[in-house]
Amino acid sequence: MKKVKVTFNHETCIGTGTCATLTTKYWQMGDDTKSQLIGGSLNKKTKVYELTTEVDDEDYSILKETQQFCPSQSISVKEIK
Repeated sequence: MKKVKVTFNHETCIGTGTCATLTTKYWQMGDDTKSQLIGGSLNKKTKVYELTTEVDDEDYSILKETQQFCPSQSISVKEIK
């Protein structure tokens, strides 16, 4: 298991739904046609949504794909050591 921090900038999201297509475990489309990070909390200082969780290698790989394929680069996935 890996501990990861996922950050998501809702303001820069352009709503293509790529992340939600890759995995509905962590992403869903909101009523505003933009993605939502499931379980994420808004950091009022940085104004981005954050989720810190433990994932297996498969979920880590999928989350990294959501980061890689996000056209607006609104997603960041970092392993916490």
